[in-house]
Amino acid sequence: MFALQGSAASISSAFRPSCLRMLHALPFRPFRAQTQFNQYRRFGSRYQRFQQTKNILYRWSQRPTFYYEVAGLSGVIGGFYIYNLETVPVSGRRRFNIISPKTEEELGKLQYQQILAQYRGQLVSDWDPRVRMVRRVMDRLIPVSGLQDQEWEIHVIESQERNAFVLPG
Repeated sequence: MFALQGSAASISSAFRPSCLRMLHALPFRPFRAQTQFNQYRRFGSRYQRFQQTKNILYRWSQRPTFYYEVAGLSGVIGGFYIYNLETVPVSGRRRFNIISPKTEEELGKLQYQQILAQYRGQLVSDWDPRVRMVRRVMDRLIPVSGLQDQEWEIHVIESQERNAFVLPG
C-alpha cells in the first residue's frame, strides 16, 4: 500500500522489487517463432518480392517528363468524362453515363424477354382487378413522368414477394 509522508509518497514493503524475485526464478523457455524468424534474416537484401512494386511509382515520379505525363493522363480522363456527360430529359440535369441509349434499350428488351420466360406461368391475366388497379395508377403516373412518349407494357406477376420494377427500353 502507499503511505503518504508529507508531500512524498513511499512504496510499502509489499510492493518492493525484492518481493518480485520469484518471477525471475521461473524457467525461461525461448519463443519458437523467434528462432524461425531468424532463419529468414539470412536472406537479407536478396528478398525481392515487393521491392519492384514499391519503387515503381517513385521511379515514375523521378522521370523528367513526369508532370507532362500526369497532365496528359488527366486530360484524357477529363475528356472521357466530358464526352460521356448527357442531359437527363426529365430533370434537365447533366449526368455521367457510359452506356449509350441504344445499348440500354437492347439490354432492356433482352431482360424483358428473360423475365417473361421465367415467370410465364405466374403472369396474371389482363382482366384481373389487380392488373386494372396497376394500370389506373400507371395511367396517372406516366403523363407526369416526362416519359409519355415511351412504349409502356404492364404485367403483374403472382408472387408472395411484393416488388415493382421498370426496365429500360
